[in-house]
Parts: sequence; C-alpha cells; structure tokens
Amino acid sequence: MSDEPATHAVPIRMSPGVRLSETERQGVSRVEVVDAEERFALPWDRFMRLRAVADHLRRITGECRTLTILDAGGFDGALAMFLPGHEVEVIDRATTGGSVLRMPCADRSYEAVVSIDAIEHVPVLERGRLVAEAARTASEICIINFPHPATLPAQKLLLSLTDHRLIREHVELGLPEKAWVIDQMASCGFDCQAIPHGSLAVFVSQFALQNLAPEAAAQVSRYLVQAHYEEPFTVPLYQMVVGTRSRR
Repeated sequence: MSDEPATHAVPIRMSPGVRLSETERQGVSRVEVVDAEERFALPWDRFMRLRAVADHLRRITGECRTLTILDAGGFDGALAMFLPGHEVEVIDRATTGGSVLRMPCADRSYEAVVSIDAIEHVPVLERGRLVAEAARTASEICIINFPHPATLPAQKLLLSLTDHRLIREHVELGLPEKAWVIDQMASCGFDCQAIPHGSLAVFVSQFALQNLAPEAAAQVSRYLVQAHYEEPFTVPLYQMVVGTRSRR
C-alpha cells in the first residue's frame, strides 16, 4: 500500500453480499448490504475478524444505537454484513481508489473508524500515519485489528506452502506490536484496551486448505463459522486494539 491514492479502482473479487456506491468524498464509498447471508461464504479468517470487530462495537454502544462507521482498508466493506442498521462507508485503494494514509474526511466525521488487517500491509515507517488518520476521523471509537506477532512462525510455514502474496507481506514487513499500537492511539487521545481473539491452530489448517483445495475449504469454512465461532485458543490469531476517545 502506498500513501498515494490510486487513480482508478482495481477490480478484485468482491462479496456478492455487498454493493458500493459513490459518496461526496472522492475515494470513499457507501456500502449497501444486498444479502447478509453471504457473510457465511467469506473465508474463515475474514469472517472471524469482521464478526469480532462488529460484536465489540455493539458491546460498546449497545444494540439500539445506529453508528456512522468508516471501514479503513476494508476492501469491499463486507463488515457491513455484520452490522445491520448501521451506516458503513469504506475507503480502500483497490476498490474505491482512496488511501487510508491520506483520507479525504474531516476530523471526527465518523463515530467509529475501524481498520481490520490493513496496518500489517503498510510499510513500517508509514504505519503511524494510518493510526493517526483513523484516530483523526473517529469521534468516539477507533479499532485497529491485526495478526498477533506470535503467529509469525505459522505465517512463515504458510508462505512456504502457498506463496500467498498477503502472507508474504506479513513475513517481509513484520507484524505490529500491541504496545506500539496502543502508544500511537493514546497519543491521539484514546483510552485503549487490547483483546486477543481467534484460534491460530484453526487458521493454519483452514488457510492451507483454502489455498491448496479451495472447493473443500469453502465447505469446511462455512461449517466452522456457523458451528465453531467461539472455539477457544492457546495462541491467538489476532490482536484487536480498541480505543475510546478520552474525556479527560
């Protein structure tokens, strides 16, 4: 990911459960949910992290409140399928042409800004800018989710098996440390907590299957997300740093 916005959207495989439409902010799209049931067709690891963030947003604000949410680096905005009734917009270089490092949004223009598994794909020296931009545009809540650094040996194994581009970026760029993300968010005026979640053991087998036997993986993934979402873990797959704007 570069700090320069793309000049045009790059086609990727989007979930048929969502549709994007333009907003008045160039590079930011509104997400419309076409079929929320399509969330169960997402790869296991993506379903897990999107649902975890959505569940935590509801825990903070309650079930009755409608939030304005910016999904920073969220590809197709599939997060919206987990947040019925909320107003979700997305910025992503591949789909909307916008840069999460230079967002065309006013300060505190969204009640919640989330960035889910984007920061580890940004060069290390630019990661502080991503956190600062997410914090700048959030009036109340800022959530940064990323793979736990303890997963790096597993990521290297998966890279040797699949040569997957995104896993390669995890290995070559390195994974953020929880303490560093918390320090960055605190300097922007947020009180933070870190929440580990997701099973690394399930991820390793499921990601390998997804890339080596995709048809079988799709069936296994749907079973796992429906029957084993809350599977316990010994090593977490993700860290979710949740910041609420300080009232001090």
